[in-house]
Amino acid sequence: MSDRPKKSWKEVDAQRDGTRRHEASSPKPDGADAKASKAHRAALDALFAKGEVGKYAAKLGLGSPDARPAAEPARPEAPKLPSAEEVARAEKEADRAALRKKILDGTTRDAVGKAFDRYVKSHGIPQDWEVLERGLEHPSDEGLAEVMIALEVMLKAEKPRRTRTLDGRLRFIAETHEDKALRVRAEALRSKL
Repeated sequence: MSDRPKKSWKEVDAQRDGTRRHEASSPKPDGADAKASKAHRAALDALFAKGEVGKYAAKLGLGSPDARPAAEPARPEAPKLPSAEEVARAEKEADRAALRKKILDGTTRDAVGKAFDRYVKSHGIPQDWEVLERGLEHPSDEGLAEVMIALEVMLKAEKPRRTRTLDGRLRFIAETHEDKALRVRAEALRSKL
């Protein structure tokens, strides 16, 4: 063991802080450097006060003395307000998106049916596979028939990318629905997938 007394943590920290301050501190300028700095600052202040900074910049090659700022800086254009037609279109699109979300997020057949009916009343039959797929949960036979007609029309133009869920919903209708015409129509739609 050493006979030296151990330093406390406070002393160790103070020693560390002292070395850091010493390393980080820069040498202070002597009197001549301080006077020169003051003289340079005074000269720059005088140039700014006289308005001769442009000439000095031209002398240094930083700009031409003839280049002066425009009398009035360009004002940013006022934002163009949307027309009443654009506002109405945006509101209608927001309503359509909200109704679509209600259809897709509906937890009961009644909720889906009500949202689907409001969508059809406001925006017509949707041309969206996901919405029509959820529309197959419509509680009324008339609503279900409308959805199937829309699906038939869309199937003539293109096939959906994901058919597993759509096929499952159509199969459920074909196997369990009370109305024979809807069961036949559902089976016909399944065969076209």
